[in-house]
Amino acid sequence: MSLDFFKQAVYLQNWFSRVQIISNSLQTYGLLLDKKCAQYFGENNFLLGLSLDGPQRTHDRYRKHKNSQGSWLNVVERAKLLLDFGVETNVSVMVNNYFSLFPEEIYGFPKE
Repeated sequence: MSLDFFKQAVYLQNWFSRVQIISNSLQTYGLLLDKKCAQYFGENNFLLGLSLDGPQRTHDRYRKHKNSQGSWLNVVERAKLLLDFGVETNVSVMVNNYFSLFPEEIYGFPKE
């Protein structure tokens, strides 16, 4: 969805909420996020979950662009962008047989 979609959603939430507390969260790969999105999400207290499957060698095994290149670097750049704008973030990690070979590495990566 475009940034305009989220702006309209927040506008309508504010218009109709009265005294209710509304929170917004998204789960995303993050690749379409830019500075304008990061700034808006930070200013409006969004929580963004990023799909980031640990360090580069594990993430890029399954999460590739259409050209078969890994997406790890792009997702990490988006994570840094979100953090720079004060967006609350978390990480969602896929679990499968391959990843079970590297539990400490995968668990430790987001903590770094």
